[in-house]
Amino acid sequence: MFAVITIMWDSEGCRFEMESLTDYLMDKTLHHYREEFFSVDGKPFWTVFLEVSLIKDKDARTASRNAEMPLETLTEREKALFRALRDWRNKEARDRGIPAYGVATNRQLGIIVEKKCKTLQGLSEIPSFGPKRVGLYGKAILHIVETVYPVFPLTPNELVFEKS
Repeated sequence: MFAVITIMWDSEGCRFEMESLTDYLMDKTLHHYREEFFSVDGKPFWTVFLEVSLIKDKDARTASRNAEMPLETLTEREKALFRALRDWRNKEARDRGIPAYGVATNRQLGIIVEKKCKTLQGLSEIPSFGPKRVGLYGKAILHIVETVYPVFPLTPNELVFEKS
């Protein structure tokens, strides 16, 4: 199967918005691609010519899109953050009537947990989490991260008790 995807330059974000390409490829195997850059009325565009095939196994498509974070490698606090982000994402998707991966994939949530993103800039560095998603969901995500990982976190080892 062949596809052509054209992406306009985002002058505010100073980059090409990759979400449409990433979302399109989510349930496909990429066999070959060719890219071209062009401009219309001074506005740059990026066109990608793709040769793809659908991942035939529906379970494999779902698994690639919704790959779980390996929770056994996380601390209890990181697990709590991942679950809080996943629960928020699922509710947000239901409220908007879109698939959960349209808000954020489990992989993206996992990266947020790993980086413990504290800024909108940090979120924008996550693959396929461009200005649109940061604008729509960034503040809510940062609030959740801040709730689980405050700016000045104290762990039990950091607590100091004064003797009186």
